[in-house]
Amino acid sequence: MPISYSSKAADINWYYFVIEFIDKTWPNFSADQRKTASRPPDRLLGQGCWRGCPQLGGFESQGECSDGEQGGSRRMEGPEREQQPVHALWSNPRPAFARHARRAQVMATLAEIRALLGEPGFNWQDPAPWSETESEFGIEFPADFREIVDAYGSVQINNQLYLEHPAGHLLHNLRESIRGDLELFREADMAEYLPSPAGANPGELMPVASATTGEWVFLRVPDSPSSPWRVLVQELDSPAWTLHEMTFGEWLLAYLKGDDVTVCSRNFAPDRPFFGPLS
Repeated sequence: MPISYSSKAADINWYYFVIEFIDKTWPNFSADQRKTASRPPDRLLGQGCWRGCPQLGGFESQGECSDGEQGGSRRMEGPEREQQPVHALWSNPRPAFARHARRAQVMATLAEIRALLGEPGFNWQDPAPWSETESEFGIEFPADFREIVDAYGSVQINNQLYLEHPAGHLLHNLRESIRGDLELFREADMAEYLPSPAGANPGELMPVASATTGEWVFLRVPDSPSSPWRVLVQELDSPAWTLHEMTFGEWLLAYLKGDDVTVCSRNFAPDRPFFGPLS
């Protein structure tokens, strides 16, 4: 007599599977976040393959569920409603909770910078200047860089490091500075100072800050969407450059702590870091 075997997976629907999986892997996430993460793909909803989960207002399908075929008529357990857009969890190989974790890391780094440097007074909210700047140069700046610059605006840190914001009313404007710096570092005699071309393509270098001590700070554009942003500092008086395996926030935090990240603040802020507006 043959032995039959039925997998446990046959007795559990997708909702409960994802809840159990997330419970084991990400125990610190709330129930609401777990429920959001467990939405089925709209592809399955559209084909009528999702079979009744009351927590999600599920439905029963009367059609076939093979790929490429539309399911038949369906009965909703509740009022008809529009299908929601595909959740980022299904359209992005990196899950939504990973993006939340990165966001939390950015905010934690900003909190450390505030504690060292002091509370910012700029606190910009309008995204329009960033959108215009990113559209002009064909780049999407990393979140930590935007958060820091939005908080502090155009400032000089320790009378040494210049940071600029793209808001058009500012005298020292990031957009105009990038425009001029790209033109400078694309000249033949200046291009040889860099390991990669200045620009916004993968692997290229986007100038975002400078120092009174003769350094230029670049963001290295990731080679792929899954690769991290890095910071490269060019010393024009050497000439030499150093690639730091850090995000901009990590690099700035190390600078504020007095670490030698090519630009060094020890002789400029022996007591504690400080900043003032660019005028």
